[in-house]
Amino acid sequence: MVKMQPLKTDAYSRAVSAILWAVVLATLAVILALGPIRWAFVLVVGVGIGLIVLVRPWVGLLFIAVTIPMGPLIPLPIHVGATDANELLLLLVIAAWLAQGVVRREVVVPHPPLLLPMLLLLGAYLATIPGAWSLRAGLVDTAKWVEGLVLYLVVVALLPPRRVPWLIGAVLLAATAEAMLGLYQFIRAIGPPQFVVLERFVRAYGTFRQPNPFGGYLGLVAPIAISLTWWAAIQVWREWRTSDKWRSSALLALLGASTGTVIVGLIVSWSRGAWLGFVAATIVIIVARGWRTITAVALTIATGVAVIILGGYARSPATAALWSRMAGLGHYMHFIDPRTVEITDKNFPIIQRLAQWWAAWRMFSDHPWLGVGIGNYATAYPAYALPRWYLSLGHAHNYYLNAAAETGLIGLAAYLTAGIATLSWVGRQALKGDGWQQALAIGILGVLAHLSVHNLFDNLYVQHMILHLALLLGTLAVLCASSARREDTAKRFRAQLA
Repeated sequence: MVKMQPLKTDAYSRAVSAILWAVVLATLAVILALGPIRWAFVLVVGVGIGLIVLVRPWVGLLFIAVTIPMGPLIPLPIHVGATDANELLLLLVIAAWLAQGVVRREVVVPHPPLLLPMLLLLGAYLATIPGAWSLRAGLVDTAKWVEGLVLYLVVVALLPPRRVPWLIGAVLLAATAEAMLGLYQFIRAIGPPQFVVLERFVRAYGTFRQPNPFGGYLGLVAPIAISLTWWAAIQVWREWRTSDKWRSSALLALLGASTGTVIVGLIVSWSRGAWLGFVAATIVIIVARGWRTITAVALTIATGVAVIILGGYARSPATAALWSRMAGLGHYMHFIDPRTVEITDKNFPIIQRLAQWWAAWRMFSDHPWLGVGIGNYATAYPAYALPRWYLSLGHAHNYYLNAAAETGLIGLAAYLTAGIATLSWVGRQALKGDGWQQALAIGILGVLAHLSVHNLFDNLYVQHMILHLALLLGTLAVLCASSARREDTAKRFRAQLA
């Protein structure tokens, strides 16, 4: 906690403030009058959002949740890195938080759970920068993790517990809109020729430009949607004979529609990593819900399989294409040498990724302790590329190998330590919570399961996925702190009565 002395206000400072406001308003008026309509519209919207965030800083978190998948559509003219509107919103929220602290004459920096493993991870990544092949690439990649840590702290500091449903609603809304865009691309076959599947459709990619991160983003939302929908269905069942059933039914309908849209969007991404991650997340949610849920799901799956077999859907072209898509995963399991495999149109994507894995392994072999530097896989790739595979994909398409190549054993150990600590903490919240808060914790546990599995075949820490995870973990930390305060109050009250 940083305490500040009361600020002195006098006629001079008020006059300076009035002059500054006059200059700002005059500048805005000139831009609106003489500037292009597009920039005038952007300016008006930006000023409106800025004023809202300055008055209600926590609302800025909702804007960040909505704009995470839309970041590439609003790039900023800064050439240091791939910056966009999300960085601007984050800076605005931080400024509003600090301004709020100045007004209250104290800036409170929270110390939430997971802060220590997050700092350990960031410290390990920073340790690789002095030996990085490219200092610029290292700083740009490190900035993503710094942004995630800062946003996590800001969420804990700003978000009122009663506003957590608003933030989760914004996350679901953004994912639903993204999934609908992907479905439109899939059905209307809007995309490059290499995305064509089933001879007439196109793999959905949304605003992510690539199907795999699109599927990954939806996979980091689907578990929350499923878990909350499950909870809402139980509420409807319990309140069916009460007057609250209509409200619960409306909530169930909204959550169910969002869940179905997100899952279908994930399927049409045609991303094997996203499918496997979704399966892992679903299993985690089912197990976390208890044996009754396991029994119900087992019966549902058995019924579905029987319908597919008896209805003849098992021989349909779509089902055959799905099985064919998943059959190629055997190449990953064997970790075959891409230099000795005959390349065909069917196995090209798999062999291409295996070539990236081999390059990452060779980087790690040459630099086992601190790697080639955080964010430097693409920079070092030409020196480690296999014959015929000279084009870097930007990362190793396996985050664990990517982390080993870029940050060595120290960085990989720090990442695994932070991951285990996060899984353990979220798991404890899922076990001891109740109601929709428990459903949210179980959903976030499913998100971490998807992340862990999908990262075996890709790198999901792109396009502000780190900010997305920071929002989710921040909301859980807020609920955890609120529950702890309530328990402490109850204990003090019982002690007084005793």
